[in-house]
Amino acid sequence: MSAYDLKTLIKTPVARNTFYSLTGQVLPMGVALISIPFIIKNLGVEKFGLLTLCWTILSVFMYFDVGISRSFIKQMAENIQNNQFEGAGSLLSLVGVIMLSISCIAAGVLFFSGPLLTNKAFNIPPELMKEAQKAFYILALILPVISLNSLVRSLLESAHRFDKTNYLNSFVGSFNYLSPLILSFYHQSLSMMFMVILLVRLLAFLLGLLWCLQVLKPVFQGPYGNWAPHFHIIKYGFWLTLTNFIAPVLNYGDRLVIGSLLPLSALSYYVTPYEVLSRLWLLPDAIVKVMFPSWAARQNQKMSSRPFQFLFFALLLMMLSLIFLIQSFSKEGLRLWVGEAFATNSAPLIPYFLLAVLMGALTRIPYTWLQATGQIKRATVIQVLESLGYLIFLWWSVKEFQVMGAAIALLVRLFFEYALFFLFAKRVFYHVRVFLSLFGAIVAFMGYTYLMNQLTSWSIKALILLVALAILFWAGKILISQNLENAKQ
Repeated sequence: MSAYDLKTLIKTPVARNTFYSLTGQVLPMGVALISIPFIIKNLGVEKFGLLTLCWTILSVFMYFDVGISRSFIKQMAENIQNNQFEGAGSLLSLVGVIMLSISCIAAGVLFFSGPLLTNKAFNIPPELMKEAQKAFYILALILPVISLNSLVRSLLESAHRFDKTNYLNSFVGSFNYLSPLILSFYHQSLSMMFMVILLVRLLAFLLGLLWCLQVLKPVFQGPYGNWAPHFHIIKYGFWLTLTNFIAPVLNYGDRLVIGSLLPLSALSYYVTPYEVLSRLWLLPDAIVKVMFPSWAARQNQKMSSRPFQFLFFALLLMMLSLIFLIQSFSKEGLRLWVGEAFATNSAPLIPYFLLAVLMGALTRIPYTWLQATGQIKRATVIQVLESLGYLIFLWWSVKEFQVMGAAIALLVRLFFEYALFFLFAKRVFYHVRVFLSLFGAIVAFMGYTYLMNQLTSWSIKALILLVALAILFWAGKILISQNLENAKQ
């Protein structure tokens, strides 16, 4: 039976690690759902828009060292798989120096460009400019600490200790919202909020380092200065890092363009629902994060396409169930959560966001497989090709159609990204059913959305939702039974 047999995907360690990885993100999502309405009420829509802009800037700079950390996970996972710890200390020190150097450069750029960002780049009201500039200075201090956290999490992930990374993610992610929530009642300074976040991330690093010393003692036994045998990861990491210079443009370009062209209130109406809906990516992210070390360690073995196609269709059905459920009561949910103004301005964006989330979730499978099997150059080429076209289309769409234009541009980008990644990974993913299934899912969702918009009765909506979920559950049972039969052959 192949190493990429179906059982590899559903055996207990993978299921357990996926659970750990998923729960590490679910708690922060719950905290966000509770915190955001109170933060908006205490700060106001404009100031909350500035807070989301700060979160976006922080997220953009966080991408710059992910390439090296991903290549570090790949190399260290292979060493641990083969029980080879000679030179592990040198690998760790090399990666640490590179990541800290990149983050310090990024911090300097952010620190010295603060006045430019405040006065020229973004549409910040005059009364908030001084506070925005102070917040940007604190964000610059956070960046090196983020790199240190990324390093210890990468080391734990390479050893498949997702229980430990779960604790760290829960702690850091929750305080990303708890800090603004608590301080918004007493001291509404954004710089103070991010100072608390800085201290939380420092504490998380120290805790993660302690766990690394306990779990992976051989890695810390040295020597630390023999870097020459490990320079090959820089070549692999270069392509990942190049990808991650482009990723902020693709993932956060819409928020930056809205912040430049439209009032901060428009950014609030756009980011608030999207920030919550994008958390649906926690499910595919948890799965591929667990699978990455396994795929990297077995990249030279012969692979069957069956388990990958099973993973695709299983994820498709799960994501469809979630987006059908959310779309059924999206406007009512927004009204109860953040008020009538958000229900009026944000509800029309929800269908676009949900379809974008669906395609982004499915794209994560071939994208991670390309990274794990050393084909990151292909992934980088795809993102380079799409980034320029996306930025031009995004800028035009926002100027013409406001926040709706940004949602349309996001959906178009993720559709083309989906098609390109599956074609580049055709060795294990390409099948006509992969494309036809997504097309059918889009048509079904559009029809479902139109029907729900015509209905006003909650009871009828609930009945139609139950029928749709029953159909998806039935399709899931058929999928699982067919793949179990194939695994026995």
